[in-house]
Amino acid sequence: MVPTPSLPHSLKLSIFSACSILTVILALSIAPALRAQAIDPVASSMRPFSKLGVGVNVGTLGIGVEAATPLADRFNLRGGGNFFSYSRNIDRSGLTYVANLDLRSAQASLDWFPFGGSFHLSPGAMLYNASLGRHCYVGGRYLYVC
Repeated sequence: MVPTPSLPHSLKLSIFSACSILTVILALSIAPALRAQAIDPVASSMRPFSKLGVGVNVGTLGIGVEAATPLADRFNLRGGGNFFSYSRNIDRSGLTYVANLDLRSAQASLDWFPFGGSFHLSPGAMLYNASLGRHCYVGGRYLYVC
């Protein structure tokens, strides 16, 4: 059996980045088809919480979901969350480096449609929690945070 050569780390990272960019482009191109029917902010019979719009997104905060519902004729309430996790182990010279990245966020905003069309302003708040863990092990024993 002939061993297959391993790709250099920089090339693996470039392939990963290219795949990530293609995934984002694909998600952005099909997102309109996946989105629920848009909520008309100026419908005359708009009652609070009478409709619900749901969407998915992919961005720098990770993969996310969001939902929106009308509050009044020119106001919608929107909320959502994003999640992303990545872990990698690297063995070098008897040391095992372990890296973990966890991204979590939640947001809420009030969409105001001042002119009644699709243009809107969205003041809001976001809770963001990110953690980056780095540890080193020698022979399976914890050594230190590197």
